[in-house]
Amino acid sequence: MAERLTLSTPKVQPEKVTAAFKVVAILLCRLPAAVSVHLLGDQGERIEVRTDTEAEALTVLRALNTADLTTKSLEARAMEWCAEKRPDLAGAVTGTPD
Repeated sequence: MAERLTLSTPKVQPEKVTAAFKVVAILLCRLPAAVSVHLLGDQGERIEVRTDTEAEALTVLRALNTADLTTKSLEARAMEWCAEKRPDLAGAVTGTPD
């Protein structure tokens, strides 16, 4: 078992109810192929969603590289991809691109 810090007084965090996320960073790497999207929740929660394999990253990179971003923004595509990867992020993308 790895080392860890056991607190003498456990840290209690109030329950947060996050209803929405926005993209704060999109990382697209060619070599080695990787895609990472960082989301910020409306309660300050931060989540990173990333590709699991280089093959998956190449598929995502190819799709983004050939996408018509005038019909759907890069951020909207990134959020939809995150929702596909993580069922706990299921929802609808709303709003207009900045």
